[in-house]
Amino acid sequence: MIISDLTGFILSCLDEEERDAGLFHEFTCTAHAQQARDGFPDSWCRCPVPAQTLARAQAIRDIIADCERQLSTPGNRSPSMLQADDEIRKVLGAIALSREQDPRWQEQWRP
Repeated sequence: MIISDLTGFILSCLDEEERDAGLFHEFTCTAHAQQARDGFPDSWCRCPVPAQTLARAQAIRDIIADCERQLSTPGNRSPSMLQADDEIRKVLGAIALSREQDPRWQEQWRP
């Protein structure tokens, strides 16, 4: 399994989720009227779904960055480091698993 393919897949999905987060405003949200009037959404919208989506995406990005830092540690790969690498692959696979219906999903990523 190539980890860079897996992380690329997850990051691509996160990009899409962040792009689409603004579609999930509450019915009474003023962002829609602001966008229709000014051509851009209200930046201080308090709708919970877009904010939660963006916060979740950032948390996953932070986890991926930490995993990549651990995988890129130079030096000899001791048995304990190899075991840690397997655990990191499982974490990344678990993150990606909720996206298994995506046509880009690869079965080898399953944790």
